Amino acid sequence: MATLYDDVILDHIKNARNYRVPESESREIRGSNVLCGDELVLYLRMDGGRVADISFQCSCCGLSMASSSVMTDLVKGKGGGEAAVLLRAFTGRLDGTLHSDSAALGREQQALLDAAQRFPARTRCVALPWTTLMTALAETE
Repeated sequence: MATLYDDVILDHIKNARNYRVPESESREIRGSNVLCGDELVLYLRMDGGRVADISFQCSCCGLSMASSSVMTDLVKGKGGGEAAVLLRAFTGRLDGTLHSDSAALGREQQALLDAAQRFPARTRCVALPWTTLMTALAETE
């Protein structure tokens, strides 16, 4: 696996951030990638329009795991609107509808984009947590 993914991706696979079932009541959002069998559950708790807590559990590949870890770290504590902007910016870069300015990306996001470019068939694995949360935030507006 070390030759497939860089150190950033491997770290998020081995030490996934926010990989847990929350202690307090949260909204449960499910996502799946039917092409590869990834199943994801996001736990989202909003407070005053802010992402107060977000965590996840999954039965998924390493790229979906790493992507979920990066995404939850990025949006935790952000306002719902700000989180939605971040989600759209990343998915736009991922699907090519928004041209990437790597200076504007964090190291983790860039590593995910690089992995998707190296393995185009795995783009949906990277996108799964981002699109799942975008749907959930749109429903809360």
